[in-house]
Amino acid sequence: SSVRSTSWITSEYNAQNSPGTFITLGTEHAVSSAIVDHTDLIDDGDHSSGSINLQLQTRGTLDLALILRGGNTYTPAVRSLVWLYEFQTCIYFGTIETNPTVWIDDLGTRVVSITCMSGEQLFDTLLCPPAGYGGLTADAQFSLLLSTVAAGVTAITAGTITASAITGAFPVTNYDRLSDVFTALAVAAGYIWFVGMADQKIYFVPETGVVAPFSIDSVAPGPGQAGDINFGTLAWAQNRTDYRNRQVVKVAAPPASVPLTPSVSL
Repeated sequence: SSVRSTSWITSEYNAQNSPGTFITLGTEHAVSSAIVDHTDLIDDGDHSSGSINLQLQTRGTLDLALILRGGNTYTPAVRSLVWLYEFQTCIYFGTIETNPTVWIDDLGTRVVSITCMSGEQLFDTLLCPPAGYGGLTADAQFSLLLSTVAAGVTAITAGTITASAITGAFPVTNYDRLSDVFTALAVAAGYIWFVGMADQKIYFVPETGVVAPFSIDSVAPGPGQAGDINFGTLAWAQNRTDYRNRQVVKVAAPPASVPLTPSVSL
């Protein structure tokens, strides 16, 4: 034991007698009721499977198996939004494309194997009314379409829209899909467009390398550690064509007067 000072005793008394005199609690922020955590449904047993495929200029896909025990009425609906997190980082954002279901016992247990398409798909169902954009640069037209035709896509916000000198890049003539117009604008400007997984923002930028929203390392995750949740799942394969030491070029047959000498290349 030790002798406590008068100040220490006063603080202890205030903390228990009237905590409101020295601490103020802010307003509690509730998670939106529209987003529900279904992490507990991810199947990690006999029926488990999962993969993520992300590549620039290509729709990213997610395949994941969910197991729903008997009595669970939840069904992952097609077109529903999906966020997949690795600790605090969103590594995949998209919508459910298919959801085939298999019943595996007589207790009503179901395995739902969902296939998802990345956030760019949200712009596939939006059609652009016919219009001309002769006075706008590619980035200005991109921003205009994003704020008007895509105004209802609230799950995605504007990220970096890089200025472009290209004007009148793509007149809309026949209710083209917004995603197709975005692609045409990007091609005309020499850019790419995509939806970032980590921040759910749409980008219209020059084609450069983009850091993946996850890492693959040799450290298994531990409590409170940002290790690689996909540890042990990476497979690397090579085949014989990786070791070719020459190229073979086929040409037209030589004149009959030129003798042919057979040869073998290994």
